[in-house]
Amino acid sequence: MSPTFTDGGRLPDVRRFRRTLTILVTTLLVLCGTFFTLDWFQGPRLSDAQVDTAAVAALPGQQLRLFANEPLADIRADQVTVAPEVPFDVSTSGAVIAIRFTTRLDYSTEYRVTITEAAGVQHTATSTLEHRFTTAAASVYYLDRADPAVGGKDTILRTGIGFGPEAVEKKVVYSADRIQDFTVVGRALVVVTMAADRTGTVTLVSLDDGATEQLRLPPAVQVERLRASPTTGFVGFILTGQDGDPTNALMLVDLGGTHEVTPVAALDGSNLGVLDWMFLPGTSQFTAQTFDQTVLLFDAAAPGVPTPIGTWTELDDVSPDGSALLVKDAFGSIVVSLADGTETRITPSPVDGEIPYSSTPALLPDGHTRVQSVVFLSADLTSSRSFLVVDDGTTGRIVYTPPDAGAIDSFTVSPNGQYAAIAVSPDAGKSTSDGYYPFAKPTNIMTIVVDLATGEQVRSYDGFGTSWP
Repeated sequence: MSPTFTDGGRLPDVRRFRRTLTILVTTLLVLCGTFFTLDWFQGPRLSDAQVDTAAVAALPGQQLRLFANEPLADIRADQVTVAPEVPFDVSTSGAVIAIRFTTRLDYSTEYRVTITEAAGVQHTATSTLEHRFTTAAASVYYLDRADPAVGGKDTILRTGIGFGPEAVEKKVVYSADRIQDFTVVGRALVVVTMAADRTGTVTLVSLDDGATEQLRLPPAVQVERLRASPTTGFVGFILTGQDGDPTNALMLVDLGGTHEVTPVAALDGSNLGVLDWMFLPGTSQFTAQTFDQTVLLFDAAAPGVPTPIGTWTELDDVSPDGSALLVKDAFGSIVVSLADGTETRITPSPVDGEIPYSSTPALLPDGHTRVQSVVFLSADLTSSRSFLVVDDGTTGRIVYTPPDAGAIDSFTVSPNGQYAAIAVSPDAGKSTSDGYYPFAKPTNIMTIVVDLATGEQVRSYDGFGTSWP
């Protein structure tokens, strides 16, 4: 007997359901096929990217990591374009592309990375991948000493470099009486203070909570030539007896260890006496010049027999990549390669057709361009003018001119070679000393920060001793 439907039409409802289900399944299959086809022929896509926008401007060798939605065939360097142009190398591992910048990038700059013909390992469809990122703005620490005629504490401040409210803001990070010098190591300040009798103390200051720790020094010593290797956590300085005994003993402190002040040993086991010294950037290695003017190479992380480099009258600077020294002999400045000992003599290039006198230059990251303060004498030799110049080895280009009555005291270049912070006495004839002998500065000293590519002044502040973290 055939079934009878008496409830108003279940059979049509079942048919309608089956038809709807069929349409739905068919539609889903078509969509899946469409998406599969699109995915198959579209090529890889980026799903994420990682880069430390502060570290890429502060340190060479930093990476941009790009994450694709599928494993990739190896990406070659000729498939990658970085704008603005910078040197890099590239590697591929699974779905990750690692682009390593071999030099420091500029601050506050947008970089565009483009990869052409990127292909997955499962199919040959290719695509163009692109990522943009903006590097962090520069920031600096500096010292503003109190005017002795007014009184008060000296202060170490932090401020930004560039334009806008954040760049103009100044933040006091530490205050004390008679601050002689300081440096920044990670999240700590290392501060040298000087008593009225010129004896020194060295204090560690936490930038997180302001906690302090005074290092244990021998009694009645002066502290000079404070230097640090922020990436390795080593700091050092020269200790000299209060009575003027020229021991000039070089001391090291491992801030990642016990904080014990440890003398550097000479070949005979005695404390090493030095005229000057400095770390090679980004390493625990350092150079020191002994009293006989010999320059030696040490490693703070692996004490042992030092390597002699040569003998010169002065040890002036280290290149930003740590590959060369800038020294002086009786005839002028020389760049010395630490790889093979090659010496290249450098002399000031003409500025507007005239050869200037020159102070000690500083090398830029490209290894040959230098920044230097130069002096021009008047025709009657009764007056002079100073300028800051970028010298490419052929010509000198003026990037800063002090006021007519002003003079350049010193300058320091940012680690990436983008900016110079120039300590200036705006009116040298009317300036008075702050009394911190033998480390005195004019009470009216101020710092002008210029962009070395354009000569544009991007910041100014009262004080000196700019430190680039």
